[in-house]
Amino acid sequence: MAFLLFLQHGWADTDRKMGRLARLLGMESAVVPNLGFWRTWGPMAPLIDRVEAIVQEQLAARPEWPVRVVGHSMGGADLVGTVAAASGMAIASP
Repeated sequence: MAFLLFLQHGWADTDRKMGRLARLLGMESAVVPNLGFWRTWGPMAPLIDRVEAIVQEQLAARPEWPVRVVGHSMGGADLVGTVAAASGMAIASP
């Protein structure tokens, strides 16, 4: 069964490693936003807005697909929260 896979790099990183992971998993359709190394050193609000827009667009394009999320560090935390809020996903943390 197909699913929508979001992969987000962490603060002070790029999409290179997450893109490689997507390729290793054979997930050419994975969503791997590149917030860029230098852009993550500035204000966070524009980056969060960008991730939110990408998530909304992808969920709207495939509303029936289950969602999976892989994230690292601050970028991952933002992605998990954004996807959970947009899709109704429940998340838990110890």
